[in-house]
Amino acid sequence: DLFGVTMLRGVCNKGDAPSFSTEVVARHVKQLKSLLPELDKRNLTLAIENHGESSAVIADMIAQVNSPRVRVILDPTNAKLSKEDPADVTRRLLPLTAYVHIKEFLDTPDGSLRCAGVGNSSMHWPPVIEILKTAGPDLLHVFELPGVKQDIVVDEFRRSMANFEALCAPVSRGA
Repeated sequence: DLFGVTMLRGVCNKGDAPSFSTEVVARHVKQLKSLLPELDKRNLTLAIENHGESSAVIADMIAQVNSPRVRVILDPTNAKLSKEDPADVTRRLLPLTAYVHIKEFLDTPDGSLRCAGVGNSSMHWPPVIEILKTAGPDLLHVFELPGVKQDIVVDEFRRSMANFEALCAPVSRGA
């Protein structure tokens, strides 16, 4: 018994390789396939987050593993890390998705990215939401709150949720 745990989160990385080459992808596919008996035994799904590699690489790995036990954590904002359009990433990965990760990134003065609640950046949500709605109401969406000071976390949560609800409202009404 794993206390009701049904899903594991993972990311793939290229290690010391300069990119996600055919060899790197093959190594990940081999490792993922070797996990399948353990995932089956425990009735678990491994969800791999798009986390810097291209959505095409993630989709290719999932297709090669070819198991419902290995899915995607779709994070539309992480399209920024792979220099892809969030709507294109969403369209490509949605059929393979276990759940959706909702957050935004802020650019910082030093050039790094910082996690932020919805409505804090230039993330263009309407086309992404349109695509997400096609998955139906059963697709799980998980909000990530940034590491904020404890005294403002409630305000940040409320603001982020209100922003996302406002973004979703036109889509819900069919606008």
